[in-house]
Amino acid sequence: MTSPSTRKSILSIGEVAALTGIKPGRIRHYEVKGLVTPSYKESGYRCFGETEVLRLLYIDLLRSSGMGLEAISRSLSADPG
Repeated sequence: MTSPSTRKSILSIGEVAALTGIKPGRIRHYEVKGLVTPSYKESGYRCFGETEVLRLLYIDLLRSSGMGLEAISRSLSADPG
């Protein structure tokens, strides 16, 4: 297990997909829908921090429970965190 001090804090979309099991296409779809907002490197590659990864996991959990993207968007907008 990697200690928090040695973990990589910024991940690529491929690394996020490998870590979470969420396919890159789905991650991009969530971005297009405005559910997640990764930062971008100068090269144009998406970068995901811990907050974005946790948000993706939460979104995917809600989707797997049957919640639609519009309802998830409303839920996330109402959540101050």
